Formats: sequence, structure tokens, C-alpha cells
Amino acid sequence: RVSKDIRAWGVPDAVVLPNGDIRIYIVESPVDGRCTEKVASYTSADGISFTRDAGWRLEGGYVDTEMLRAKDGEWLMIMADGPGCATASGALKVQQLFVSTSTDGLIWATPQLLTSTDNGRLDPTGYFVESQNAFRIYYASGRSAENNYTIKRATLRIKDTAKGGGVGITTTPKVTTPSSKSKTITCVKGKITRKVIGTKCPAGFKKK
Repeated sequence: RVSKDIRAWGVPDAVVLPNGDIRIYIVESPVDGRCTEKVASYTSADGISFTRDAGWRLEGGYVDTEMLRAKDGEWLMIMADGPGCATASGALKVQQLFVSTSTDGLIWATPQLLTSTDNGRLDPTGYFVESQNAFRIYYASGRSAENNYTIKRATLRIKDTAKGGGVGITTTPKVTTPSSKSKTITCVKGKITRKVIGTKCPAGFKKK
């Protein structure tokens, strides 16, 4: 149970550890102010009784943690910075996505920035796509002042650091839409009628 003295907490993210234990990463706000959020963790052997792990996993206003990988010696987390964080000049900015790595899930590397400030990005989630050797990421995109968010998709690929690569990069896949010049035809099979985009009807159908 989170202490009642914590001013705010939320966005819990649970993960099964390599040894079978359960750990929950949670965002806490021990003090008032902007960009003061910290990430704590609580571990349980039965998924019912949790004990707080010593120290903080991350400090400096990071929120919305999502564990993408939890293996012995190989941990990967994606997150956003808080809505109250600012630029170096002190001006409030939109939320951005970051990624961090760890060897034990307790001590994390300094998060590396993934996205720009052209639009806000937060609440990331994702999973590994083995056939692509990459993570598929979903996140909310928009600006808090407008209170109008959309769900976007991106791909996170991890570079080989032994060969000089970075921790990771994101690329937003291109969305393919039917060309405005695509032709729609009517196909019939007995009393069945279908509208088909293209120039050929399905097997057994004839163009009307």
C-alpha cells in the first residue's frame, strides 16, 4: 500500500520478473511543484503483498512508465515526461517520450529522448514483434490545452550498441490509404451484389 503521506501516485505498471515475482512500477509525487514526479517500485512474491524497493527507479518528472522487456541483464522501459516539465529556458512544453535501459530493473540509465516537441506524446504502451525484431508502440498524441488526443502507432528498434548504435529510435510507419483514383466496380453472383475496389471481380462473380 502506498503511504498516505505521498501527495499523489498513479499510472501503475506491473511486470513479471525473471524469477517469477511481481513488480509494480508507480509514479509518485512526494513534494509539490512542477516536474517533481518520481518512479518507485514495489515487489511481491504472491501478487498480493508488496514491499517497496529501496530508493527511486527514476527521478526528474518521468511518468507513464511501460516495461517493454524484463529479462536477466536486459530491461527496457519507455515513458513520458510529466505535463508540468519545462524547457531549459523555463517555458512549459508538450510531453515527450523517452526510453531507458537497465540490467536489473532497479538501477536505470538516464532516459534518452525519442520524440520532438511538434506535438505532445504520452501514455505509451507496446509489445515485441519477433518477426520484425522491433517493438510496436502505441501512444496518445495531442496537446493538453486542446484536450483532444488521438492514438498513434510507432516502431521502436534497438540498435547494436557494440557497433556504435544508440539505445533506440522510433519511426512512424506510413499509413497507406486507397488512392483517390481507385475505381469501384459492382460485381454480381446470382442475387448477391458486391462493391469491389479495383478492376476485377472475385472468383465466381461477374462485373455488372
